[in-house]
Amino acid sequence: EPEARFGWGHVTREKSVAGARHVEIQVFADAHGNAIHPGERDCPVQRRHQKVIEEAPSPAVSADLRHRMGAAAVAAATAIGYRGAGTVEFLLGADGAFYFLEMNTRLQVEHPVTEAITGLDLVEWQLRIARGEPLPLAQNQVIFAGHAIEVRLYAEDAYAGFLPQTGRIDVWRPASGPGVRVDHGMKDGLTISPFYDPMIAKVIARGATREEARQRLVRALRETVVLGPTTNRHFLIRLLEHPEFAAGEATTAFLGKHTFAGPEIPDAHWDLAARLLWQASAERYPAPLRGWRNSNPEPTPVRLAAGGAEKLLRVDGGPTADAPFHIDGDDVIVDLDALTVRFTDKTYAPPETAAAGSDGKLRAPMDGRIVSIKVAPGDTVARGQTLIVLEAMKIQHQLKAALDAKVEAVSVQEGQQVSSRTVLVTMEPGTG
Repeated sequence: EPEARFGWGHVTREKSVAGARHVEIQVFADAHGNAIHPGERDCPVQRRHQKVIEEAPSPAVSADLRHRMGAAAVAAATAIGYRGAGTVEFLLGADGAFYFLEMNTRLQVEHPVTEAITGLDLVEWQLRIARGEPLPLAQNQVIFAGHAIEVRLYAEDAYAGFLPQTGRIDVWRPASGPGVRVDHGMKDGLTISPFYDPMIAKVIARGATREEARQRLVRALRETVVLGPTTNRHFLIRLLEHPEFAAGEATTAFLGKHTFAGPEIPDAHWDLAARLLWQASAERYPAPLRGWRNSNPEPTPVRLAAGGAEKLLRVDGGPTADAPFHIDGDDVIVDLDALTVRFTDKTYAPPETAAAGSDGKLRAPMDGRIVSIKVAPGDTVARGQTLIVLEAMKIQHQLKAALDAKVEAVSVQEGQQVSSRTVLVTMEPGTG
């Protein structure tokens, strides 16, 4: 088959490296024949082969191994006459053997962890080389001190298959403090669109030891406030606090081995959301008799929906907890104990006649582009069958039927841009 398709029938056999670490070496080469490396970075936690956590130095790399990997990376750059900043990536096996993966001809998103442990400005180095200047340091002048860890704060639902999220950032308060750096371009009111990577910020922490850096990063994430689209902040904290990561033993197989289910929404979140809505209503519609009664007022019923659940609460006053929040119409977003939840006020909403996803309509879960349509009117489909492939933020998502049904109408075309909640396919329940 390969010979028929490509005119080349040879078979290439590659070594399988199970449970490998993804270790990359930053390299710089100037126009004067100089080339050096400022150390390695470890990328232990990845989803869909995209990095989530990076750190430097690697917990698995000794001084001798760093020297050998660095020499190999520099040799690769000089062999091709490379000039500028580059990143040579390797797979590192448990036995200490390393294998070339690829070279990215640029600085990486995670370059701040290298800057944190070397004190170097790698962007400045890149610009100096582009101006024809020689490298400012020789290899033996690069000094490593401390440990740094970086996480990528994404607008995505880590508990729903890392589904990208879109929408307005209502409140953005990045963390600060000793050893903490946040690289971002966010501010209140900015919109996360479906056309670019959903990364909101890079949060980096440095410490004298790996454990100090890890603890500082956990604290920084707990202090970060981002209200609007769902983010992976809570998920990142759980990753950093996992015993395997804390021990420095996580590899690229980490997320394949460990399952992180979405947390139950605590009662405190429900109570706070109800009280915030009660307070907003009281301020909007003041009761003229309040203060003239000689008895306590009756608790006010508030019906809320969040995370696929619905609760009726009875509230007798305003919030009793101090936490970041944002109210937008019938929605209230609360951030309590590092878990951010969006609640919808259903107190005066009519009861729903059908469960979500079972009304026969397939809707777009986010803004995106229709890549392919797998069904046509008249087709019979089974629950779980792929109906539409939607591309958003460089990721293709298979949208599947929530029930056995017969397709009545397809409302979109391939290549079409659609908004979140757009009806894509209408179905008649039952296989008829």
